[in-house]
Amino acid sequence: MSSSSTPKQNKFAMPALILGIVAAIFYEFFIPAIIAVVLGAKGLNRAEVLKGESVEKTGKGLSMAGLILGIVYLFTGFIAATTEIV
Repeated sequence: MSSSSTPKQNKFAMPALILGIVAAIFYEFFIPAIIAVVLGAKGLNRAEVLKGESVEKTGKGLSMAGLILGIVYLFTGFIAATTEIV
């Protein structure tokens, strides 16, 4: 019988969401949005692995939210940087 003291979890999900929120607040800066997209994609991949291992909390929703926020505010920041609003 194997006793695993550390539960399997998605370590990319919460940072993806946090950086997605940071990207929403500071949409002029591209770095948080880019990192949110990368972590969100990695989190979705990890969620699929955890789902295959029958883990109840996979972090798919948090990863998806971080990915979507990152993509939206990456484009928003790009539009804000390329247009001049008077």
